[in-house]
Amino acid sequence: MKRNYFILTALLLLLSQFVFAGTNRQWELLSSEDGIEFYVSKIELSGGKTKTLLKIENTNEHEAKVSFYAVFPCSETLTKKQAEIAFVGANETAIYTYQVCEIKKGKDFELKSIQVSEQ
Repeated sequence: MKRNYFILTALLLLLSQFVFAGTNRQWELLSSEDGIEFYVSKIELSGGKTKTLLKIENTNEHEAKVSFYAVFPCSETLTKKQAEIAFVGANETAIYTYQVCEIKKGKDFELKSIQVSEQ
């Protein structure tokens, strides 16, 4: 019985770390369009790689469909572009994580062709 209690406690602690992992993170406003705000945060990993987090906040009173291209400057000659579509509930937040390539210093992650529609 004590073992089950220990396992349950450990799982709850682990889950709480996962749920609240982004609360102390520094977010930078990247763009805002039609009540949708896009924030970016970066995590530097070993080996010079960067994990990019994208937070989409819907400040509207209705669900929104958001489409955009996430653009990653991997080198002077290579840029990777990824198409995304997100459905974000009214006054809700969605978070995406990317680890596409090493983003070179001086270059920044971008969003292009942002489209927002009411659902």
